[in-house]
Amino acid sequence: MKNLTMNRRTFLKVTTVAGSGLLVGCTFSSPQLLSTPKASEEELGLWVRISTDDKITLILPASEMGQQSHTGQAMILAEELEADWETIQVTTAPVNPEYGNPQQFNMQRTDGSTSISGFWEKLRQVGAGTREMLTEAAAQKWGVPVTECQADNGRIRHSVSGRSLSYGQLVSAASRLSPPSSPTLKTPDQFRLIGKSIPKLHTPAKVNGSAGYGIDVRRPGMLFAAVSQSPVFGGQLKSFQEAAAKAVRGVEAVVPIPNGVAVVADSTWHAKQGLEALTPQFEGGGSAGLDSAKVTTRLRTA
Repeated sequence: MKNLTMNRRTFLKVTTVAGSGLLVGCTFSSPQLLSTPKASEEELGLWVRISTDDKITLILPASEMGQQSHTGQAMILAEELEADWETIQVTTAPVNPEYGNPQQFNMQRTDGSTSISGFWEKLRQVGAGTREMLTEAAAQKWGVPVTECQADNGRIRHSVSGRSLSYGQLVSAASRLSPPSSPTLKTPDQFRLIGKSIPKLHTPAKVNGSAGYGIDVRRPGMLFAAVSQSPVFGGQLKSFQEAAAKAVRGVEAVVPIPNGVAVVADSTWHAKQGLEALTPQFEGGGSAGLDSAKVTTRLRTA
């Protein structure tokens, strides 16, 4: 019953990108189907972006942390979309309530091994709905029954005449159509991606060094910090040599933080050198001096 409820309340929303592409959003809470030519990406809760050059970008709600959630979620969406896997690129969704995980209190979070099960229904609905809009756009362009048109590997083909159009050629027309309320999902015997072992999307970038991580971010005037905190829970900073740290090249400031201290500098290396010169000392903490031998003794005594 849960999935049936979700199906009834799944709505696609579409718009164009300055007349040059198709944006598809999706929600479980919209009161009605919405086709809004001037809607922004933020308003859509965007899931799919198809450009006129046939590039397909999937905006995925899970964070990619090496568990290959992006590849798995992309396979689900691309399966129903009948996309050419070679044209797929992915990015992490921005902050938006529409990306909440229904198995995680509708919060936008990635944990509990729910990236696939939590978004299985929604990703399939988005992919199938987008596919049906592209199929209908092709049928209207050719003036043929939609039943004679099939989506196949990023193209819509007319079974009678043999004509075909790529998704990129159809995005403008598709963006003007009303989204389907109940798109038809594939049956398992029709799957060509789901259940298969395929190369992971992020592996090449990780291997060749082009992958971008949080630690790679650089901004104008950006500073870096090295932190030292009490090695004991509840411990407090006792003393530090601020003047010595500030004498280190590139050090900008020494900043006390909860249970510790940070040295801020113009580079990570200078911050580390400043922290070494700072020589912070700590005191207190309920587990100060505790080691394995003492823990064993306490356990045996108890």
